[in-house]
Amino acid sequence: MTHTLRPRALFGLMLAACLASCGSADGGPAGTGITSTVVGNVVAVESSASGGAASSAADLAAGGVGGVAVSVEEAPSVVAGTDQDGNFQLAGDFSGAVHLRFRTDAFTVEQPLVVPAGSIVALADIELSAGGVDVQATHELDFVATLTHIDCDSGAIEARGLGSGAVVFDILLVAETEITKSDGQAGSCSDLAVGSRVAIDGSLDTSETTITALKITLGGSPPGRDPVQSLPFLGTAVSIDCPSGTVVIDDSVNRTRLALLPSTVIRRPNGRQLQCTDILLGDQVVGIGVLRLRSPGAIEAKTMVVTHLSRPGIELRFVGFLSSIDCTTGVLQLFYQHAVTEVRLTPETVIHPPLGCADLRLGDRVNGAGPISAQSPSQIDAARLNVRRSQGN
Repeated sequence: MTHTLRPRALFGLMLAACLASCGSADGGPAGTGITSTVVGNVVAVESSASGGAASSAADLAAGGVGGVAVSVEEAPSVVAGTDQDGNFQLAGDFSGAVHLRFRTDAFTVEQPLVVPAGSIVALADIELSAGGVDVQATHELDFVATLTHIDCDSGAIEARGLGSGAVVFDILLVAETEITKSDGQAGSCSDLAVGSRVAIDGSLDTSETTITALKITLGGSPPGRDPVQSLPFLGTAVSIDCPSGTVVIDDSVNRTRLALLPSTVIRRPNGRQLQCTDILLGDQVVGIGVLRLRSPGAIEAKTMVVTHLSRPGIELRFVGFLSSIDCTTGVLQLFYQHAVTEVRLTPETVIHPPLGCADLRLGDRVNGAGPISAQSPSQIDAARLNVRRSQGN
């Protein structure tokens, strides 16, 4: 039997999903006189602490949740509220290890976060429940720092942020890290020197003070506050939804949502032009895009370089809300922020808590991982499937 849920109805059930996750970070808040910024978008929140069914929130047009109060615990004057699309922006003199506080009508939860002084931290696709906070991706922009340790052989460096007592971050270099010298010319790790100042853009692991650097500019100057930021991206394609123009990439820490525009250029490393439909699960995707601070849920891709990698057995992570269940074929459709992902149950799939396909319900939130299906290159065979009941199920 096949059950299908239309996307509009699914938005309401998304709000009812519950999950619990939080990280930790070392360091302490510090006032530097330099403005730091945290932006984000809340896409789902349970409707009541008692687990009641979602009500008028089901009418949200794009999965965003308005009316959530957001603040920085260590800087009480820094407060904001989510707009009708779930977006918020906090700006003030705070840095180091802080706690973002999210307050709804039903509950208050916190998310630990380390914010380098003067930088922009963008949290993408935030889900809230009485149990905690879940963030799909965290982007670090305009991190101006002084290099304190460099090891080009291992691709690991350390950098201290602005201000006295600033946190030291571990910076990971990858093959795709773009290094630019102060004169604008292309550089390399050998151009970096202890004591020099740089500006770093990349992805942040909120559970650690670790940044995967995708762009390093020597001679970094104090950042401005351009509401439209250029941002590199890198990851493995784990969801491709060409009708909605959405591609999701995963770097094993963050799941980044890319929005394809009519002007987006997609190509192979040799320059051959591609279409969205040429992108396959498991392909490596690297490129440059635009992040709008007022709506930071997705990066608008300008250029994407797609490399096809044949990696049998490599597991891809998935997440979403069940929008279709076919127990005859074992195929599940997951809907998450404009993208549909197809996952196949196999006899080897481990479901937690222990459930059968017939026990699954439309709107349940699921996540897990598995290899690309041997039966279809557009599906993932679920090795593990974690299920959280939607309210009312």
